[in-house]
Amino acid sequence: MIPELRKRFNAHWQPELYTRFLHRANETAGTRIEFRLNETPVFLPRPLLDKMVRYGLELYEQIGSNTEYRKASDAAIPKSFYVPHEDRHPLFMQVDFGLIRQPDGTFEPRLVEIQGFPSVYGFQVAVSAGYAETYRLDDISGCHLTSFLGGLEHDSYRALLKKVILGNHAPENVVLLEIDPYGQKTLPDFLITQRWLGLRIACISDV
Repeated sequence: MIPELRKRFNAHWQPELYTRFLHRANETAGTRIEFRLNETPVFLPRPLLDKMVRYGLELYEQIGSNTEYRKASDAAIPKSFYVPHEDRHPLFMQVDFGLIRQPDGTFEPRLVEIQGFPSVYGFQVAVSAGYAETYRLDDISGCHLTSFLGGLEHDSYRALLKKVILGNHAPENVVLLEIDPYGQKTLPDFLITQRWLGLRIACISDV
């Protein structure tokens, strides 16, 4: 998306670097990653990122403030699956966008889906660090590139993640609950999150 950075990266890329990146990713995760990792990061300009953030907030506000949508959503869930003391708003929210090229050559975000659950928040950081270090992105770009938004960096992001997941609870009293967690392709994220926060991974059938 940033032609000059793409040109520099492509000139620097070698198959051996990608192999090293994959090895590092598996090592960091503590398990073999069972899904494909891209050979290259995506270089997005700040105005486009800011637009996606703004669109995401606006789209969620349309849902979050719509009482009829909330009623319909509640009615779709069998009462036996209701969770006591559910928060009014989800703690995590992902907005997936596709990008289309406009006639003038610029890119415009288009909504794909909105998800209201945690999604590889540990793994994404680890993979981003792997790209940056293996490919020496700051060196080849001549500037500091980041995968974080909102003024966050690695340490402040981890501190925020710890705060929102653990709250005031001790890590040993918090679990990452999933169906067959050790059989899921997202296991790398579970293991990274477990190491970061000190919580436990649990299978829902064992609870």
